[in-house]
Amino acid sequence: MFIMALDNDGEGGVFALSALVPNWKWGKTFASRSKYLIKTGSTIVSIICASFVLGDSVITPPISVLSALEGIETEAPSFASIVVPLAVIILVLLFLAQRFGTAKVGYLFGPIMLLWAAVIGALGIYNITLNPRSLLAFNPAYGYFFFQKNGATGFKMFGGVVLCLTGVEAMYADMGHFGKLPIRLSWLFVVFPSVILSYLGQSAAMLNDPSNWNSPFFKSLPQPIYWPVLVLATFATIIASQAMITGAFSLISQAVALGYFPRVKIVHTSKSHEGQIFIPMINIFLLIMCVILVIAFQTSAALASAFGLAVCGVLILTTLIYIVVVVINWKCNIFIRIAYLVPFTILFMPIQAFFFAANASKFVTGGWLPFLIGLFFTVIMLIWTWGSATLKRINKDDVVLTFDEFHKQNSSLKRIHGVGVFFVSSSTGVPRYLTKFTKTLTVLPEIVAFVNIKYYRVPFVTEKHRFSVYQINENTFRIVARYGFFEKKVALPEVIAQATKRFNYTIPDASPTTIGVVQHKDVEITLPESVESDTSNDTGNAAPTPASDAVSPESQKTPSENKIKALWQRFWQYLTGAEEEVDPNANKDIHYFLPRDTVMVNKKRWFFTRYPAQVFVFMLRNSRDETKRLQISPERVFEVGNVVHL
Repeated sequence: MFIMALDNDGEGGVFALSALVPNWKWGKTFASRSKYLIKTGSTIVSIICASFVLGDSVITPPISVLSALEGIETEAPSFASIVVPLAVIILVLLFLAQRFGTAKVGYLFGPIMLLWAAVIGALGIYNITLNPRSLLAFNPAYGYFFFQKNGATGFKMFGGVVLCLTGVEAMYADMGHFGKLPIRLSWLFVVFPSVILSYLGQSAAMLNDPSNWNSPFFKSLPQPIYWPVLVLATFATIIASQAMITGAFSLISQAVALGYFPRVKIVHTSKSHEGQIFIPMINIFLLIMCVILVIAFQTSAALASAFGLAVCGVLILTTLIYIVVVVINWKCNIFIRIAYLVPFTILFMPIQAFFFAANASKFVTGGWLPFLIGLFFTVIMLIWTWGSATLKRINKDDVVLTFDEFHKQNSSLKRIHGVGVFFVSSSTGVPRYLTKFTKTLTVLPEIVAFVNIKYYRVPFVTEKHRFSVYQINENTFRIVARYGFFEKKVALPEVIAQATKRFNYTIPDASPTTIGVVQHKDVEITLPESVESDTSNDTGNAAPTPASDAVSPESQKTPSENKIKALWQRFWQYLTGAEEEVDPNANKDIHYFLPRDTVMVNKKRWFFTRYPAQVFVFMLRNSRDETKRLQISPERVFEVGNVVHL
């Protein structure tokens, strides 16, 4: 409830929160360097926190679905053998359905979860009436007596309580989709009371019969409604799993836009809802891991030992960033800041640390799993962030001419009909690959447009600040397009169309008579200082294209092998989502020129940075191709090779 006061243009989540820390630069003074270290530390903490959330995303679907289906074993022990296969089937179907998004079935989620909250609340009240002694749980003295009696064992048992808290971090991440008020109202008046009543009812069931301890929820159900509630519980766990999967997609999408994660394929499943996305690579990874966990652990109780440590880590790290933002950058009355700061430093942080310590003992019994997954994503993000920043600095130093100097130096070159769109990674000047292009071919298109796409550390960029269009001369322009990390990335042809329409420029079509019609000159729009960021992901580097084989092996395959391959390709396309179609005949007079950088690791690098550099180069070569990301028809693309030493 407190942390939701810190929204980033209405958006929540760890990346949105860390983006509120000012983008301080490294300076000569102690104060400036201290601020830079705070900013860098906040970025690293947000990456670690997001990685732990991804670790939780691997465990939440299996433990949720297994916990619901284990109700079958409770009522019908003879069918216990079908729990694991049925859980695998449900999870596989859930992940296979991700490519379609939740737009068509999302309207059912709210009523189902509302019904679920009402049912568990009503069942809790029913069981409390059977044994009101469970209400004594509100007396804190029993907590003291519990620890006094059980000592260290009780402290370890307390780690299981964190299972009651899992998912609360998702509420802050989903704030942009629902808003503060709906989340606060639904939590305070629907979810929280229902959950409390449900746990009190399960306590009452165990007081009535201590043998109910191994499955208190299902054993507290009245017989006539047992199977309907089991079905409802299964649907509720599927929806809960969907929320974590969607959260993982959202985190990766933001990380890609901020330059923290390699470029991957991101499919937008809804034309009307910005946040509904599907990332095939992450979906396949989660599917494989979830199926492995279900088969390996078999029961939700076994999986519970792997749950909790990463959740507590997420809560602590989010609290640390929250404190930094409140102290440094929250512009409000000092007394309000103190009111929001004191509960976290005095109350919440110690409780979170206590939970973390209680779950630390689970590390060897399964807690290492989400920690290892989180560590894997942390290493990937840190290496990619470091490599991208290094490559950006090299590209910035690679600017050899200003735009005016480039025009003057090449004014005598032969011009060919059409428009040439040159994708540049810097807004300060022309990179080396362009001078290499003009020296090699000694021609230029009749209309030249330099396009620079930047992504900023804000959720959304307003339309007022979206584009800047500069006219260098009659037939040469420079376009800067800006996007936030929550926005759907626009295709390069659409960027050009929107920018020219905004400023009444006419891009030439087949007819030469439309060339150079201009109504506005030297148009410039700049973002506020707080919006600008050095971490904008504008490297623009693409992966090398491997050479094709001289002889195709297809002719050597039998018809049955070709049929199997065709079926596999269709299944893989279904699993990963089809590429967005680009009309190769659209804007025939517009050609796109992109750098094709071959990044090589400098052999003189220090030992401890050489291997991270090699990992970065590997990820760069296998990241999403720039032409697909920018939705450019390959028939309209010219790529200019360049060698960069990292």
